[in-house]
Amino acid sequence: MKKAWYFRCIKNHRLLIGIAGIFLSLMVSLLDIPSGYKSISAVFFNVDSIPFYLCIVFCVYVFADCFCEDMEYRFYQNILVRESRKAYISAHVTAIFITSAIAMTLGMILFLFVLRVQLPWVATNDSAANVLMNSSSFRNLLYQKHYIIYFFLGSVKVGLLGACLSLVASYMSLFVKSKLLIYATPVMVFYLVVNLGAKIPYELRFLNLYKVFMPIYNVWGNDLWSALWTILVSLLLTFFLGLGIYRRMGVLVRNE
Repeated sequence: MKKAWYFRCIKNHRLLIGIAGIFLSLMVSLLDIPSGYKSISAVFFNVDSIPFYLCIVFCVYVFADCFCEDMEYRFYQNILVRESRKAYISAHVTAIFITSAIAMTLGMILFLFVLRVQLPWVATNDSAANVLMNSSSFRNLLYQKHYIIYFFLGSVKVGLLGACLSLVASYMSLFVKSKLLIYATPVMVFYLVVNLGAKIPYELRFLNLYKVFMPIYNVWGNDLWSALWTILVSLLLTFFLGLGIYRRMGVLVRNE
């Protein structure tokens, strides 16, 4: 059964389309980068730009609507005959999280390496790099000039954000049938995270989900602790969203 789940993750080349869509969306975001930036260091400052919201949609597209499809075509009925609801939900939540994280991470990495053809990782008198060296996640890697590792780990952090937002879409798909609303929900949630996060005091920045997932912030002032905190928050969000999906699915199955 696991093979079937992972086959569904990549059917119709959805994962590849998601990666390509994220890459193209980030390319569009270059239009918003101020001319004063002369290196790839500026990229992470543009994560919350309008094109990034389109990246979220492509993350959702990869596999987050699987529950919606299962309910629409009654696939879940045959699956639940052979497997428990817990196993069914766990496998799908895991698949959604992993494929969405991969799509966002690889799309961003591809974007960074395309930029590398024209731009250096860090330029002389680079204001963006100076800010990252003082306040970003994994800043010690910048000091040590491990640029590829730095940008890879930063992309992974953004990928974790995309994975959590995809699970939000999956949860919403069990309440509404409109694909438009399913795809729009994580975008609206991210918008709220950005704007509500701005109201959280600096002393409580570790509770600001935007800063937790954005590579330009180091919420604990320590690279390792900040990275572990991001992973922990991701797992907690995944657990509670998965629990919500499990309970909602139970209600829908009983009402059939």
